Formats: sequence, structure tokens, C-alpha cells
Amino acid sequence: MKIVTFGSCMSRYLTEALARKVPRIQRLGSVYHNRIDTFVDTVVTQSRPFMPREVISRMRFQPGADKDALAIINNQYPEPLGTLGRHLTAPGFPGFLAGLAQADLVLMDNFMDVAANVFQHREGPGRIFFNSKAVVDPLQDLVGIGLLTAPIGARKWAQLFDWVRSQNPRAHMVFVNFPTRHHTNKAIRPRGDDFAKAIAHREDVVMLPIVDIQPHELCPGTQSHFIPAVYDRYVEVMLPRLSRPVGELAQAPASEPVLVELPVEEASLDPELPEEVATARNAGDTGEARPGNATALATPAAPNAATPRGAGVRKSKNTGRRR
Repeated sequence: MKIVTFGSCMSRYLTEALARKVPRIQRLGSVYHNRIDTFVDTVVTQSRPFMPREVISRMRFQPGADKDALAIINNQYPEPLGTLGRHLTAPGFPGFLAGLAQADLVLMDNFMDVAANVFQHREGPGRIFFNSKAVVDPLQDLVGIGLLTAPIGARKWAQLFDWVRSQNPRAHMVFVNFPTRHHTNKAIRPRGDDFAKAIAHREDVVMLPIVDIQPHELCPGTQSHFIPAVYDRYVEVMLPRLSRPVGELAQAPASEPVLVELPVEEASLDPELPEEVATARNAGDTGEARPGNATALATPAAPNAATPRGAGVRKSKNTGRRR
């Protein structure tokens, strides 16, 4: 089965959990660090230009932080300017944009939408996400526009779903509302449910219900990475909801590589968003969408012994890295 992912580690770890149940998984590419409104406006509708690279070139980063900070920024520019759709994608695989048309499954999540502030240039429409903690002096001509509102996010997701379907009519689409009920940040905590209620149900998209995350299911030091059992629980719900048996989807021939992960440490490639978040300027938006399914999945009781970090995650380390 060939898979592309959009969103964050949530979708990529779901791919790895799926690989423990379904043979011959290939992850062709992954989009990271793109909030849905920015991606749709710059890539799908092309109604907004990308942030000029010369603006980025004027940034000064904390000592030792430039490599990872630039990796996050580069993930928002298509080739040859950046690495959009190729985050932690093994050599020889096409990436999200080139691989979308041949994918059997498109896994998507909205972590960036529930938690990320995006910056816009004072004198132009370009937008970019970056880890502000890695920047010595944020540029005076970049202004944070705040968190994305759920109604606007819902409209942008509808556009993305339509675009994915136009690029690949036969692919399964699975969408995961990122769980936030457990979050220690009170501003973030209700946002997972806000998006789940706003994003319209679609017959051609499997929308997974929100999982309630228990304290023992968090990886150490993070609110956004979970132990493997959480991703396994999502997969158990996902598989029966696909419109046709997964085994009937195209599988890679035995001669082709399967789910190869690069040995890259993600500690700072996925920074935890700050506890203090800005208020979205577009909070007055009243766009409506038919509610999706926000029902929580049952969560098993805490185990008697702690689950080893990264246990069962194939070819990568789920070790409580910050997103």
C-alpha cells in the first residue's frame, strides 16, 4: 500500500502503526509544518505568494539552532526552493506532491491548525511558520496573525479534500482531528473539539473520532507525541471504516522498498508550540459547516508497568520528541 501524509507526526506514526498490521507499506512523502490555510492558499489555489526567501535570509538564529529552524521553514517551500512534502522521506521516494496521484491512502491531521501561530509580512501577503524560540531577534516586518479559527479552518480543509480528490480519484482519505483535551495549555485544550465540530462530514473522507489521551499515554516532555498504543488504537478504528478491504489496495512488489525511515533525530524539527498563544485576528468569522463526528474513543486503563518509549514503532524512535 502506498501512503502520503499531511500534517504532523500524528499521520506519520499512524502510518507506522498501520505497517504493523498491513504488509508492504510505502510512505511516499509527508507534508509537515504547513498550516492548512497557508498550504491551501499557496499550493492548492495559488491565491497567495510564498514568503520571499530574502526575508528568511535576514533571520538570525540561536547558536546551534539554525539547521533545524531552517528545516522547518524549508518544509514550507516547494522544490527547488525547499523540501515541501519530503519531510523525513527516504531517498528514492517521490514526496507528497509528486506521489499523491499514485497513493492508495492519504492520511491527514490538523496538529498545525490547533496549535500554530503563523507570521505574515507587514507589507505583503506572504506567510510562514517558524519556531520563534530559535530566532534571536524576530524580524520587525513579520507579525504573528494568531491561531486559526475553526470556521476558517473548516473551509480550507474542504478545499484540500476537493483538491486531493481531483488529484487522485481512487485514494482513500483519512482525517484525524488532533486530540487536545489533555493539553496543559488552556487556550489549546478545547481546540481539537472546536475543529471536529466545524469540519463538515464527507462521504469520501474517513473522519476518525477524537481519542482521549490519558497522562500515562504521553511521551515524556511533550503534549503532542504519544505512546505506540495510542496510534494502534486509531488504526483499529480506521481499518473497518475504509470503503474496501485494505488488502485489495495496490501493494508494492516484493522487489520494492517498504516503509524506509531516515535515521534523523526530530527533537527540534517539531517544536512544541509556546504555552502563551496569540488570539486570532479573524476570531469574528462566523462561517458554518456541518459538524463531523467528535465522539471520543474508549481509552484503556493505565498499564501496570510503563510502556517503553518507542516500543513497537517501526524504523523510527517515538521518544517524546517535541513537535
